[in-house]
This record gives sequence, C-alpha cells and structure tokens, in this order.
Amino acid sequence: MADIKKDVLNKLRPYLCTKIRAERHFDYLRSRQIMTRDDAEEITSLPTHNKKTSALLDILSDNPCGLDALMESVQLSRCQNFIIAKITDEVQKAKNEKIEALRGFHCSTNNLGVYRPTTGADFSRTYSEDSTMLYHPEGEGSPCASDLPGSLDLKSLQKGGGASSMTGWNMPSSSSSLAPSTLPGPGDPGAPALPDEVLDQMEETEPLLGPRLEERPPVKSPHPRWKTDKQVCEVEDFRRRLKYFFMNPCEKYRARGRKPWKLTLQILKIAIITIQLVSFGLSNEMMVTFKEESLGTFKHLFLKGFTDQHRGTYALYTQTDVYHHIRYAVDRYLDLQNLTVGNHAYGRVGGLYTPLSLCREFYRNASIFPGNETFDIDPHVDRVCIAIYPTVDNDSLARLLNFSLDFKRAINLQTVQHHELPDCYFFNITIMFNNHAHSGRIKTEMMNDVGIYECKDMNVAGTSGKNDCLLLMMDSVVMVACVASLVLCSRSIRNGLTLQFECNAFFQTSFGKTVPWSDRMEFVNGWYILIIVSDTLTIAGSMLKIGIQTKYLTNYDGCSILLGTATMLVWVGVVRYLGFFKKYNILILTLRAAFPNVIRFSCCAAMIYLGYCFCGWIVLGPYHYKFRTLDKVTECLFSLINGDDMYATFKEMRDKTYMIWLFSRSCQEDKTAASQLQAFIAECRDQPESGRYNLTDNQTASGCCCFG
Repeated sequence: MADIKKDVLNKLRPYLCTKIRAERHFDYLRSRQIMTRDDAEEITSLPTHNKKTSALLDILSDNPCGLDALMESVQLSRCQNFIIAKITDEVQKAKNEKIEALRGFHCSTNNLGVYRPTTGADFSRTYSEDSTMLYHPEGEGSPCASDLPGSLDLKSLQKGGGASSMTGWNMPSSSSSLAPSTLPGPGDPGAPALPDEVLDQMEETEPLLGPRLEERPPVKSPHPRWKTDKQVCEVEDFRRRLKYFFMNPCEKYRARGRKPWKLTLQILKIAIITIQLVSFGLSNEMMVTFKEESLGTFKHLFLKGFTDQHRGTYALYTQTDVYHHIRYAVDRYLDLQNLTVGNHAYGRVGGLYTPLSLCREFYRNASIFPGNETFDIDPHVDRVCIAIYPTVDNDSLARLLNFSLDFKRAINLQTVQHHELPDCYFFNITIMFNNHAHSGRIKTEMMNDVGIYECKDMNVAGTSGKNDCLLLMMDSVVMVACVASLVLCSRSIRNGLTLQFECNAFFQTSFGKTVPWSDRMEFVNGWYILIIVSDTLTIAGSMLKIGIQTKYLTNYDGCSILLGTATMLVWVGVVRYLGFFKKYNILILTLRAAFPNVIRFSCCAAMIYLGYCFCGWIVLGPYHYKFRTLDKVTECLFSLINGDDMYATFKEMRDKTYMIWLFSRSCQEDKTAASQLQAFIAECRDQPESGRYNLTDNQTASGCCCFG
C-alpha cells in the first residue's frame, strides 16, 4: 500500500505543484511529525512556490504516512477539497491495476500447472474435495478459465495413480490451440483460492460496500463489486441527489432547467430595500437636524454669553455670575414668545402653561470651615423644587443653585417641503449648574430630552396624499418580497435538514457508518439563515416606518436600527452571488479559510489593547482629558495608534509632569539583539521529542552523588 501511495504521489507531482502552497501545511505536518522545523525553514528559503511544493512532496514521498497527512491537512483547510478527490481517484485506480495484475499472474500460474506432466496423485491434491469455493468477481469469463480436451477423465486419473492411467490422453503441443474443457472456473466448486495479496487489496479498496469476501453467499454475478445492480443504482441515485442539492442556482438551471426564483427575488430585494432605506434616511435626517438646531437655539436663548465657540465646558466661578445666569434664564423664559423666531410655544397641562421648575439639591447638614480644616457633613441629599409661572414675581430666586426647564412645544415644518406631514415635538430642557466637586468651578451644561408625537389637527393646503400612498405602497411591496423570501429560504432549510437525516440513515444502512456532525452541518446553509434574519428585520422595520409615516408612531431610532441592520445584511449576502464566478470565488474561499485565523488575531490584539487601555487610564488619566474615563481611553487610544492628534496630546502631557510625559513616550522596540547566551543555545537544532535530552547513566549517577 505504501508503494502505491508513493507512486501516486510521484505521478501527481506536476499537478500538485501548481495547486498546493507548501507554507499552508507546515503546521499540521509538523504536528504529525512528518517534517521538522529544519525542513520547514529549508523549504521556505526556496525562491518559487513550485520549488517549495516539490521539496515538500519529496519529504512526503519518503514517509509512509505522508500522503495521508497531506490529505488531512487539505481537508482541514476546507478550500481545496477537489485535490482530495483527485488523489483518492488516482489511489483507487492504482489499487485496481495492481489487483488485476495479481489476478492475471495467479491465473497464468494455474494454466501452467494444468499443462505440465503430472501424476494422478498431483491431480488428487489439486482438485480435492477440500478445495475452496470462491466467487471470482470476473465470473466464468475469467482469463484463467482454461480449456482441456474432452478426453481428460479426472476420475480415472485419480484412481490410476500411475503412468498406465495416462494411456488415453495425448498431450497437445505448445503450438496447438486448446479445446473446451470441463475444468472449474473461478467461483465453481473445486476452483483454487485467490492469493492473499488479492484478498487484502480488495478489502482495502472497498471497505464500505459490503461484507468481507468469505462472508458473501456463493451467488454468481457479473458485477465486479460486492453489491447487486439494484443496490449500486440506489447508491448512485442518492449520490446524484446529494450533488444536485449542493449545486448553485446556475448549475441547477443547467442540470434540470429549474428557474432560480430565490436568486431573482434576492436581487429584487437589494434594489427595493435600498430605495426604502434612502427614503427613510431623508426623513430621519430632517428630524435629527431639527433636534440639533433646536438645542443650539436653546443654548443661545438661556445661557448668558454663550457663543458657538463654547464647544468645551461652559463654567462659572463667582456667586455673582451664578445668580446673574439664573436670573437671565428665567427672564428669557418668561419673555420667550417675544424672543424666539422658531415655532416654539409653552406646553399646556390641564389648560395651564407648564411652569419653569427650579430645583436645588443640597446636603441636609453641611458645616465646612476651610480655615480650621474641619467639616461636619450629613451625606443625605435633599431636593427642593419650586414652580415659576409667567406671572410670578422673580425677586427671591437668587439663592437657588440648580433648576430645570420643562416648557417647550415645537413643530418641524421642513418636512412639508419633502411632501411629508410635520411632526410635533416636546422639549424637556434642563440647565444644570454642577457644583458636586465644590472646587470653586461650577460647570454649566444644557441637556435636551426630545419627544415626538402626532399633531392634533393637521391641514396642509394643496396636498393630495399621493406621495404618502406611493410610500405606503413601496413599503408594502418590500414586506411582500421579504415574506416570500422568508418562506422560500425556510423551505430550503427544511429540505436540507430532511436530506441530512436521510443521508445519515442511508450511510448507517448501506455502509454501517454515522455521518459526523461537521458533515451534517454542511446541509444547513448559513446564507439562508442570514437572509431569514435580514427579512425578519426588514419586515419589522417596514411596519415601524408605515406607523411613522401615518403619524401613529414616532420611534425613529428603532426603525433606523432595524432597517439599517437589515440593509447591511442584504448587501453582505451579495458576496454569496459573487461566489458563482470563478475569479470572485477565489477571494471568497480565501476569506473563508482565513476567517478562523483573523478571529484568533483579533482576540490576541484585543487582549493587548485592553492592557494598554487600563494602564493609560490609571497612569495618564489624571493628567489628560483624553484618558480621564475608561470609555474615552478606548476611543482616543485607537486614534493615537493611527497617528491622529499626537502632537497636541504629548505637548499637553509634557506641561503637567515630566515623568508622566516620559512614560507616555516610552515604546517597545520591534526586535532586540539576541544575547551571546541565546545565540549559543539557538545553534542546537534538536527537537524536544528527539530523545537526545535523556540523561546517560554516568550523568545521572554524578547528579545523585551531588546530593548524597
């Protein structure tokens, strides 16, 4: 068997040199101890891929398990399974040729034994009653079914036992043709047994197609295999059924003329879902723009001295500034209708305008004496709020510190230009004077909580509702297409699972083997699962979009998440259809083979990155705002790795403390020079499993004497 594999490997050398990349199989072959590290380094140093592969094949041909290890390595890579099929076919062909050669040699030996002069005792030994009954796969037409003259009487020869019994038989000359004979053919009673080499090769060739040779019933059949014609047809039909299942839509169309409905539907979905997303994106963009511009308007209205340059922290430092800012915000609120140029108005609750609420949070008891370095604080926090209506006197408000505003209603009218009905907005504005640190700096910030709801009475002159009907029709078409795609893909997955169970049962019945889970999972198409998830998200997002357009719902964020994720999955699914082309399929197979290694690399990189994040947060956080919180560290450190804003970051760090600046500038070199000790050790090329590290008897004895 080893000679056959070696011959096959040499025969396929030109083919394998063009298909295999040696570097991909080093790790597995070294784990199987087929090759060593020195072999890998020597092969890597070769200039071309063909020379590298040729050197690898030389190593495999010298090892009896080399070809098997190569096939296992190719199978693990899952990107060149056609090579396994090619090697398997060549090995099978070589086995069959050797079996036929051994059969012919045995038959020629039998023919020579029949024609040589012999005695009756020899015939008795050759055709005794103890001869093996064996069905020869080639039946009665075997080349070893020799013919003798009809005058040959075996019984008289066996009884005579001497030369006198041979008087009636004339031995034909070597040049004359042989007449028909009554000698038993292969498989007949009295036929000689096949040699052990033939039996061993036949058992290795087809171990799954039937019972062992000696267990077969003595039934003649012209088929060379051990199965009947009906069973062989069943195997071929099921194999053909499996092959058709794993075909792509183009191959199925060429095989049976089946129309690729799922492929056509997916292409249609890509177009209509993208159009739907663009339509919703325009509406979402107008909503976000209105919210951001309204927040900027409120900052200019209620924060004294606010300008567009205040993108950082807006802070106050004196009591007078705090009181002036509070009074300024209250006065502007009371005179809002005469100041704003937007569509803003006070909110109403029970027919009354919503008041401006001023809330103060303070410790229940706080006595602080910085001069004496003493303090007495009750950590319980109390909250006191008062409501201010537009007609209330405001002279006694100066002593309060924090307040929030809950007063606004507005209408977004820019949607009218895009043939959409306007939305009504509810703004809950909070101005926070933050003095938690008690450092003398009161940070002032404005927070905006926006709610969107349906306006009570909507009337836009000149609108016929035609655009709304078209948008609703578009969303309905998207939902119908997604439902059809969902049904087709679910049916395909169900058929795959059904065929998986049938395949497992077929292998158990016919071959006595169970299909492994890795092979059974190939019946579940991951692309179909991706399409089902995308269709589900699209249907849910389309329903929310219809509710938003009809003003029954206002959940823009949820709709954008659903539609955005669904569209992303739809476009990712396009990669599957690119795989139908050979040149694009190379890229897809490469990505599939490299995906596990990419995940391992990402895990290692994430561990290193998290280590730097924690270190930067604890060391550099007190000295730079980019490292002040852990979430900021994870964001800013990545940009610093890419080289963004490095000068400003290091310059500000140097102004704080020189030692921390040096720490921030420290970096690790890619490679350091090896020491003399390591260079000396590196000259040893022995592997740990080589056995050369075992101590000799003298060394062991000397070690024991040291401790004696």
